[in-house]
Order: sequence, then C-alpha cells, then structure tokens
Amino acid sequence: MDMLMNSGYSYLSLPTGLYIFITTSISNLIYNTLVTQVCSMALWQGRAKRKPTGGRLSLHRGKKRFEIGRELQDAKVGVTTKKTARTRGGGRKNRLLMAEYVSITDPKSGKSSSSKIIEVVENSANPNYVRQNIITKGSIIETEKGRAKVTSRPGQHGVVNAVLVAD
Repeated sequence: MDMLMNSGYSYLSLPTGLYIFITTSISNLIYNTLVTQVCSMALWQGRAKRKPTGGRLSLHRGKKRFEIGRELQDAKVGVTTKKTARTRGGGRKNRLLMAEYVSITDPKSGKSSSSKIIEVVENSANPNYVRQNIITKGSIIETEKGRAKVTSRPGQHGVVNAVLVAD
C-alpha cells in the first residue's frame, strides 16, 4: 500500500490497483495509525550510560539490534492461549497469554496436581496487575485448592506452576 502526498490531498494506492483520493488530514491519520501498529517503543537492554556511583560513562559504541528486548507478554486469567516466539539462535519459546489451570505442589505432602485459577489476589510486581488479573512470578493466586504462590515465569516458560501457601 503506497501513499502519494501532494499539498491538500493524497492518493492511496491499494494492492488491488485502485487509487483512493483523500484529504491530507485523513492521510496523516491513516499513516500515523499504520506506523503505531507496526512500530512500538524498543526496550534497550544494553549497558547503562551511568556508573553505579552516578557518574557518566562514555559509550564506545552505539546501540545494537541484538541488545533490543521484546515487549512483555502478560499472562491473564482465562481460557488457555499460547503463542510461540523465535529466540536468538533459532530456538522457540512458548509464551502464555492466558491461563485457566495451574499446576500446584503441596509442600507438606510433596504431591502435585492441577487446579483451576479463580483470580489473582496479590502481586508484588505491580499492584495494578491484581485488578487486571495478570499472573507473574511471585503473585498469589486463588485456586480451587486454596491460595498459591506462582513459581514459574508464565510469559517465558509457557506454564503456570505454583506452591500452596498457608492462609
């Protein structure tokens, strides 16, 4: 899809060969919408510009593509859905988007079983995650068998594992 801009009006060419005549303000809106859907803020995981003491570091090179991280994949409570992501080196990583069941371990008996997740009760990573029912490592979830603390990283491992907590 190409966009030809002139002063006051624009032509939008579609893959089917059609041209659409639109005003510049609408064409800017379409362009900005396409750009925000394709591009998002990059997470740079390179070396900091400051020392631990607070002094400046002079960087010997710029940012590199391999230092860019990925956006967070927050696992929520709901019907289980996963997506696979390609990792560096060609490997695959399962990302959990929604989870319905959790694998719970009882520390007293040492037995593990599956249980349905009811809701997120507490989350030390972010208090707003409780309201949004987002599961992260360390969050306390309410299950059919009682409260449990999540020990896995759902966005990284693709599963939710937890240990029962004494109420």
